[in-house]
Amino acid sequence: MPDGIPRAAADAAGDSMEDAVTAARDLPAGPADDLLTAAAEAYTRGLNTIGVACAVIAAISATIALTMLRRSRGAVPTGDRAPAART
Repeated sequence: MPDGIPRAAADAAGDSMEDAVTAARDLPAGPADDLLTAAAEAYTRGLNTIGVACAVIAAISATIALTMLRRSRGAVPTGDRAPAART
């Protein structure tokens, strides 16, 4: 949190962006801008972290799916065999 932000406002702003905006309303213009900038940066970092985590999970899932599909290519499950031709 930037210097000059009261502890109560900093604690309130740590919960959500909505709480940061509410806390900034009670502050003078300079500290309010600093508080909102810090909150926006923290929010953006959080979104970026979640985006990277989702990308990693998607890559791992794709790798698992490709590996499983390669192993099963050409294999016929036991109950799905075509009946033998009668002569």
